[in-house]
Amino acid sequence: MTRPSRGHFTLSSGRAVSLESLRQWAVYGGLLEGLPTRQWNDAKLERLVENTRRQDGHDPVVIAPVQQPIPYEGRYPLGEPAALPAIGCIARFQCHEPARDPTKDGSDLTVVWFQDDYAFPLSPEAEQAIVAIDWVALARDLEY
Repeated sequence: MTRPSRGHFTLSSGRAVSLESLRQWAVYGGLLEGLPTRQWNDAKLERLVENTRRQDGHDPVVIAPVQQPIPYEGRYPLGEPAALPAIGCIARFQCHEPARDPTKDGSDLTVVWFQDDYAFPLSPEAEQAIVAIDWVALARDLEY
């Protein structure tokens, strides 16, 4: 695996891609009271995917987040307390080669993941998942 250098990645397939944009936010920045739950986190992730799809015009790849249980004595009335990693990330990667259609000029892909700290660096789990992406199957071809 080639470590990213200034936003340039070499995927497992050998394809070179570049990080074109990265948006990050504190996942629970607006949570003023109570505990997050698995159900709330799942719904938040669904809304995030839908909003990203609407904004970018294609489905993002989601690196499945691990939800950590939050200890709670008794039964929490709103569901099972659980937390996502603290920082949400949406990145757009671009390649100067098309994914599938040789008549196109390039390709891009949006990836969503969560990690404990703001990037850079990416978490090792996110970096491994990004490098392993099947670009040909998942990216969309572009015309400039």
